[in-house]
Amino acid sequence: MTTSSSRRLEARGDQALSILAELRKEEQRHYVPVTYEAMVLAGVGDADAAFHCLDLAYEQRSGYLSFLGAGPEWGNLQGDPRLAALVKRVGLLPELPSARSRD
Repeated sequence: MTTSSSRRLEARGDQALSILAELRKEEQRHYVPVTYEAMVLAGVGDADAAFHCLDLAYEQRSGYLSFLGAGPEWGNLQGDPRLAALVKRVGLLPELPSARSRD
């Protein structure tokens, strides 16, 4: 890893900590889905913490899990077998092959 890429990751980590602090402040005033915290943690590559939050969301039967894996915020979790297992538990369909790949 280059120095510039490690600095970018460090900056993202600092920004993530700031976002997490804001989310926790908001939780004092109103409901904030735990999936929001999972998105931030996934974004900075903390897969273990992100999956901890996603497991909590599953236990809470969060409707926000219906968007699991649908956006770039989950990109760092792609390829992790825990994501596939959670998608299956939630009852979402795995990504289907595109029509182009069937040609």
